[in-house]
Amino acid sequence: MTDRRVILAQELHDGIAQDLVGLGFSIDSLIATTVDQPSRESLRQVRFSITELINKVRLEIHELRSASDLTSETEGQDFNYELLRVLSEILKNVSKHAQASQL
Repeated sequence: MTDRRVILAQELHDGIAQDLVGLGFSIDSLIATTVDQPSRESLRQVRFSITELINKVRLEIHELRSASDLTSETEGQDFNYELLRVLSEILKNVSKHAQASQL
């Protein structure tokens, strides 16, 4: 039976992580086509924030995969639930504070 942590890591990789990478590429495109310097600087700051989020999600994915044999299934379920709540809050904050129109 596949460990729930491994499954969650795969879902995070194929879902949120890929969505964040796509959002980063979209912002890169906006930066390249934006002429107004203050707007470009704002977009760059958003891009840096997205890169930090991508790195955090990748680290969590790695830790989930590495720790798959360390805890019982019950502990893993509790951790998975909390991780999903944390990631949900991160995405809400990105949407709210970055004023992103897509995520």
